[in-house]
Amino acid sequence: MSVKAPPQLTWQDKFILIAIPLVVFTIFIFANQMSRDLTTAEAIQAKKTDIDVRESGKIIKLYKQVASDTISCRVKSLYGGNEFDFHYKVIGSETIQFAIDREIKMLGQFKADENGGSVTAPYITKYNGRTNGWLMYDNKTYVGSMMQEDPMNPNANPMLPNNQQTKPAPQNTGNAQPVSTQTPAPETK
Repeated sequence: MSVKAPPQLTWQDKFILIAIPLVVFTIFIFANQMSRDLTTAEAIQAKKTDIDVRESGKIIKLYKQVASDTISCRVKSLYGGNEFDFHYKVIGSETIQFAIDREIKMLGQFKADENGGSVTAPYITKYNGRTNGWLMYDNKTYVGSMMQEDPMNPNANPMLPNNQQTKPAPQNTGNAQPVSTQTPAPETK
């Protein structure tokens, strides 16, 4: 019994074996770069405004609350080191007590100005009029309650797997409510 030798690969076969992984890798890198959120430093450098940014920073200054629906502070970015204003729109009876030197994370809308810009969360998107953005502070995540994936099901919670049902959310109030609560981490100074 003779053993057959494997067939020889043609140059087209070799090209396909090399080209397909390269094309898939290039598409993956391109899609990853296109879907990545900007930081405030990247938005300033690219001279973009009215754009979503994801940022983490430390509160360095608290502003006096001039309106009952907005809490404002000055934040220094953990990544870029730049400073910007952060405005959190409070709707309803929610209370958040910002403190200096505490870490804050947010997804909000960036607007450039002469003071380094400002980030607002939550905000109403231009393309579909829905609430977007969130705030993480003191181990709690705050999102607008109008932020539902299924507009036909107001009880659906997009933060839960498989769109599990929760208690009925108020319609069109935009109240921000804590989504998750964890045990507070010990403070270090």
